[in-house]
Amino acid sequence: MKELQIWEDRKEKKSEYFKEQLREAYEFEKFIDEFFRCEGIELGMFEEKECQYKGENIKGIEIKYDKLFRKTGNLYIEFAEKQPNATEWIPSGIEKHGNSKFLLIGDFNKFWIFNINNLISLKHRFKNVTTFTSKGYLLPIEEAEKEELNIKAVIYDLK
Repeated sequence: MKELQIWEDRKEKKSEYFKEQLREAYEFEKFIDEFFRCEGIELGMFEEKECQYKGENIKGIEIKYDKLFRKTGNLYIEFAEKQPNATEWIPSGIEKHGNSKFLLIGDFNKFWIFNINNLISLKHRFKNVTTFTSKGYLLPIEEAEKEELNIKAVIYDLK
């Protein structure tokens, strides 16, 4: 994978906090890319700006770094985002328009993989949260353990 690119694709300048979050997420994407490569699967990460709007990679796996789940006991399943000064919410995460069939979420020591359509169907069962720039729901870890796909089965299907 290439080095991290921070695009000035919107009117607002990126804050240092935003850039740090982006760097951490990018490192996690590289980690997951290497994990799958060791399993004999080339994810084909989309690195160009135009391609990122289609999804994360050719294999259709949306990758999210959640560094707070150990502290909160929940996974944050994002479904909309906006810029700080914008009023319009844009579909993202599990509702992002693109090729994604799976959501892989977690950190460098533990991650889960889910069918995106299943996560969409769960959206109204759990607590919805709205932050300044994101909308999502909190999926308790014990529910995540029940809903996750078997990673070995996903690997087999992707080959």
